[in-house]
Parts: sequence; C-alpha cells; structure tokens
Amino acid sequence: MALPKRTYIAPLKQLLRNPIAKKTFSITSDDLALILSGGGARGAYQIGVWKAMEEKSLMPKVKQVYGTSVGAINGAAIVQGDLALAEKLWRQLDYSKVFSDFDTIGSSAEYKPRAIYQTIVKLFREKGLNVEPLKELLHEFLDEDRIRESPIEFGLVVFELNSFKKRYVRKEDIPEGELIDYIIGSATFPVFKPHYVDGKRFIDGGLVDNRPFSFLKNQDSIGQAICIDLTTARHFYIKDADQKDMQVNYLKASKLLGSPLAFDLNRINKNMALGYNDFHLYCKG
Repeated sequence: MALPKRTYIAPLKQLLRNPIAKKTFSITSDDLALILSGGGARGAYQIGVWKAMEEKSLMPKVKQVYGTSVGAINGAAIVQGDLALAEKLWRQLDYSKVFSDFDTIGSSAEYKPRAIYQTIVKLFREKGLNVEPLKELLHEFLDEDRIRESPIEFGLVVFELNSFKKRYVRKEDIPEGELIDYIIGSATFPVFKPHYVDGKRFIDGGLVDNRPFSFLKNQDSIGQAICIDLTTARHFYIKDADQKDMQVNYLKASKLLGSPLAFDLNRINKNMALGYNDFHLYCKG
C-alpha cells in the first residue's frame, strides 16, 4: 500500500488567494483507521469528532487508531472506549490541571507580552515547564489494561533524544506497565520538562511526524483512513498529500482553534463543539 508523499507548507500568498476548501466525504469502508495529529489544547476538537462518530454509529468500523502527541492521548482514550470519561478528562484540563505554575502560562497563552517574557525566562531557569499535574491526571484516567485488551490496534510516535531517532511503537511493543508513560512521552512538548522511560528521554512525536500514516504501510486490511488534523485552521496549512490504494479523508477545523497551550475551559468546550459540528457537516454518511 502506497503512503502519502511528503507534505509541504503552502506559501502565504497562496493561502490569501485560495483559502482552505472544505471537502465533504462519505464512509465507504467497514474497516476504518483514525490518524490523530498533535496540537496540544486543540485536541478537544478530536473528542468532539469522536462524539459525532458515536452518534453516527461509526465507531464499530474503527479497527486501528494511531496518534502523535495529544493525538496519542486521544487515541488511547478512543481505544479504551469510554467517551464520557474522555469528555470528563478534557473538561478538567484547565491550566491548574496541566502546569504546576499555571498563572503565567495561562497569561502567555493569551499572547500577553509580559507573561510571554516571564514564561521564556522560566523556561531557561528551570529547563522546561513542569506538567506533573497533567501526568498524574493521565495516569488516573487512562487504563493500560483496557487499552491493551481492546481489539482496536493502537500506536503512537515518540522522538527519542538519546538516539535522536523517531520511533513508531504499537501497544504490543511497549513493555507492560509503561504504556501511559509512552503516551506522555509522545505528548511532551520541547518546552516541557524532559520525560524519561527506562532511562530514555522522549519528546513530542509531532516534531518528527504529526500525521503518522507510516503505521498503515504494507497492509491491506484497512480500506479508509480519516485524519483528524489539528495543524490546519486557516492560520497554518499543510497540504493534503496524494495517496494510492486507499481512501484518505482529512477533517480540519473550520475555525481557528487557538494556541496549543490554551488550556482554557471555555476554549476547550468551543473546540469540542466545533469538532462535533464539523464532522456532522462534512461527513455525509
């Protein structure tokens, strides 16, 4: 099975002349794969899409889920199979549940110059932002046993700094007891404090592959893939890649999703609602 070719960022002039055209699509296969990009706090959009897919009775068709960064978190939640719990998790993700020192981070996400400067100083002094509250929350809400026992295949991308290599790992490749830590590793922004698993330092998989179609290489069991792409919302556009032998549909936000660090509950609820509405709007069955 041929994979999408390497993508490129469209020139700004092209974007101004030709804004992103939204394409409707249909579900034509009984065997679906979900590709979930990274995007930080924008990930609430993917939960809204999941809710819409549940309403359309499409989730039983999902056989494989692969994610990067926050897409790895949401992907694990989808494989775990508890939408209500995932919504509960996201509706707790205000700044205090993500960062240890959250006041400055919240102000900087609103693009306040003084707060941005203070955040930069903090990064240099403390060698990264402390996200221990987020790690504790993920260990509380994600259930390794349920994810492993699910019939849905699951994989994620991490970037291993020790070897300076990207790694595509499936749940069966991860040692027992370390699945949640690998998920955290995939979602560790470079501005966060390092996350170590067995002495290996992992950082955000989105740095090396934010739409991990490589998991679909050399297999014929999947007829259609849906990429829920958080990197595109008019302000940042990666062109859809060409592909062969597989129907690939991209779902992208119809409105701006805000900063990846905007863990504001009002914004999270808006993005979740937007994902729900966009899927109903662009997926025709």
